Amino acid sequence: ESFALLAAAHILTGDRKYLDSARERALAACGYPTWGTGVFEGTDLSAGHLLYGLAILYDWCYDDLGGDARKTIRETIVKHGGRLFDLGASGTIATDLAVYKEHPWPEWDTAYLQNHQWINTCALAASAVAVFDEAPEVLPRIAFALDRYRRALGFLPEDGSFHEGAPYWGYGMEYMLKFLELSRDLLGVNFYSAPWLRNTADYRFYQSLPRNSWTSNNLLVDIGDSPRYDWYGPDYLLRRLGAEFRDAHAQWLAGEIDRANYEKPIARWLNLLWFDPSLGEKTPPGLPTLRRFPDTEIV
Repeated sequence: ESFALLAAAHILTGDRKYLDSARERALAACGYPTWGTGVFEGTDLSAGHLLYGLAILYDWCYDDLGGDARKTIRETIVKHGGRLFDLGASGTIATDLAVYKEHPWPEWDTAYLQNHQWINTCALAASAVAVFDEAPEVLPRIAFALDRYRRALGFLPEDGSFHEGAPYWGYGMEYMLKFLELSRDLLGVNFYSAPWLRNTADYRFYQSLPRNSWTSNNLLVDIGDSPRYDWYGPDYLLRRLGAEFRDAHAQWLAGEIDRANYEKPIARWLNLLWFDPSLGEKTPPGLPTLRRFPDTEIV
């Protein structure tokens, strides 16, 4: 995320120190001998995060990066994105990597309800969109991402709940929303009609502990292996969902978390893109104090 944050800062301020820092970090990442270790070398989240960051920097700062840096970043996207796609997206990790046979891990390409798939497919799509006009061989990665998100959103429950708890919800939701915005704006495919998306802000809302009991490490009901605090956002996530579905309760919760300084600083720049000031905030009084999510039987 530092690539995207610094790219945004450069665009907004015109200060080249942000561009220089982003380029230095990006070229260092391009030079890493591995993107992950063992079975995860180039096949999972480390690759996904780096690909997404490089894609944003390459696209937003294309003219300012310089020819040599552009070439290095583009070739890295093609190379590492190719490994992620070929070994992960084609479902051949289990057969092609001997280390995988010794240390089994669910292949993310068919884990439709898991954050690994949402993050990696978003990264494949974003990086492919950034370079496809110069490297058309990456186009199948976009088609793969569209297919996997279509399947995932078809499987997710209408009630908006998520089985791994709110912190994992936020981690996966960040990359799902990034992809949904990319898909609608650049590919002309709108996934926001999925019922799960319309109701999922309520899931985060009702996972909250009472407002006056919040501390930095105690905001949420913990489910499974999730802690009692968010890992990502959730301010900008709630604002994007609130803006899309005109949910002023989601906008209020985002504001309260910000005012308490309990938001996580992973991608604060998304607030600039996803906050809709015309929506306003609506406080909880009037909402039911009990909410049942029937798919996961969470009450």
